[in-house]
Amino acid sequence: TVAGAVLFAIGARLSAACSIGVVGRLSSGDLGALATIGGMVVALLLLPRSALADEPPVWAGQLQVPMAVAMAIIAGIIGIVALRRGE
Repeated sequence: TVAGAVLFAIGARLSAACSIGVVGRLSSGDLGALATIGGMVVALLLLPRSALADEPPVWAGQLQVPMAVAMAIIAGIIGIVALRRGE
């Protein structure tokens, strides 16, 4: 939890916005905010995850990689749309 909070704080400082701010910046066409989404995907895939007492069902844990891939695809689509709007 502490490591996650530190990573979140560092990411918020580097992108000058929280996760909601990143979405707002993306919708305004700031493609630099895509780096934050990429960092979220990398962190999701690389950081170890500890079991919790109120752990969700086993099948829910199998969705982490597909969700990370879906996030990356959506971020790519947002980037392409933003680039085309800028032309």
